[in-house]
Amino acid sequence: MVAGGDDCSGNVLSSWDLWSTGGVVSSMAANELSGRRASLTATPLPDGRVLLAGGQGADLFDLADLSMTKLPPMLASRAGHTATLLPAGSKACGGSCVFLAGGCQRRPYLGDLRRRLALVRPARECAGAAQSIARSSGGCIAGRRPRLESRAERLELNPLKPASSSTARAFVPGPVLQAPRTGAASAWLPALNLLLLAGGGTLPELLAAP
Repeated sequence: MVAGGDDCSGNVLSSWDLWSTGGVVSSMAANELSGRRASLTATPLPDGRVLLAGGQGADLFDLADLSMTKLPPMLASRAGHTATLLPAGSKACGGSCVFLAGGCQRRPYLGDLRRRLALVRPARECAGAAQSIARSSGGCIAGRRPRLESRAERLELNPLKPASSSTARAFVPGPVLQAPRTGAASAWLPALNLLLLAGGGTLPELLAAP
C-alpha cells in the first residue's frame, strides 16, 4: 500500500494505491484519505486493517472491502513521528493500542519553499537551499524554527470506532517525552515491557505507563 506523501512540486497528496506482487490491485481517483497527509505512518493492526496517521488526522484502511474510515482527530499535529503497535497488557496502555510519539507540527512543502526563495535568489540556488533548510530542521518547518512535539498519545483498539460514531474513542494523552524529537525510530521491548525511542537528534529513552 502506498498512501499520501507529496509530488515533485511539493504538493501534499491524499490519494492511496494498493499493489500486490502481480501488479496494481486498486488505483483510482476515488481512493482518497480523509485529508492530505505527508510524512505519515502506516501501522498494520492484528485484525488485518492498517492505521494511517499524520497531520491532525488518522484513517483506518480495511483490506476486506478496500474501505477507508476516518477516525477521531489526533491530539497534536504530527509529521515524522513514530507509531508503534503495543500488545494488550503493556505498561503504556491497558489494552492493545497504537502509541504515537514525537514528530513536528508540519513538514516543509518544498515546492512552496522554492517559489518563495526564487523571489530573492537565483533559480539554481533555490533547490539546494530548500533541501538544506529541510535537513537542518529534521524535515519539519514551522516558521523559521520547527516546533517539535514532546507529547505522546495513543489510540486504543478495543473497541475502535469511526469518527462518525457518537461513542468514538478518541486519541488519549500519553506521557511527555524527555525531549522532543522527529524522525526517530521506535521498538517495543517485550522483555522489559517498555517502548524504546531512539534517534531524532536526542538521546534514547524508554517509555512506561503515563
